[in-house]
Amino acid sequence: MQDTAKRIGARFLTLRRRLKYTQEQVAEKSGINSTYYGRVERGEANISLELLVSIANTLGVSLSELLDIEPEKDRAQLFAEFVTLLENTSDDELKLAYKVVRDVLR
Repeated sequence: MQDTAKRIGARFLTLRRRLKYTQEQVAEKSGINSTYYGRVERGEANISLELLVSIANTLGVSLSELLDIEPEKDRAQLFAEFVTLLENTSDDELKLAYKVVRDVLR
């Protein structure tokens, strides 16, 4: 459960930063205490459905967009997904992907 709270909090952070809002601004516009909002964003506190809707409205996204989080994947899952992505590329895209990955991992 705490893993889910941390992923939801990280999603809040991403959306809040995209709007260049402070935690205090989101909390005020959502009608909650800024300390509590900070705890939620860090994954340290659970949040009610009512507050999820309020924060979604504040951030200008639907509830489904707000909760658009992916479960953590292990190394094997990531590798399999990466291979699948590469299998469905053109030769030029594959060469570009290779160069990008090579440069990132150097």
